[in-house]
Amino acid sequence: MTWIVVVALAGLSFIWTGWLLWLALVLIFGRLQDMPLDDLTRLTSQQQLFAAGMMVIFLLVFVPVPLVLVP
Repeated sequence: MTWIVVVALAGLSFIWTGWLLWLALVLIFGRLQDMPLDDLTRLTSQQQLFAAGMMVIFLLVFVPVPLVLVP
């Protein structure tokens, strides 16, 4: 998953160079992998619905160029 994010951030850096900072942070901190605390318990349907809602909100508020200064 880390490499998918790296490729996406590299592509977005052609639109706005500020994504290079996030690319560097992912490369630095993305090498460490934590083990899940409990990978046997499945999420409840309410938790899955909440996660899907959070993904929809993320997609709705995502912009490729976050900050533009207008002179």
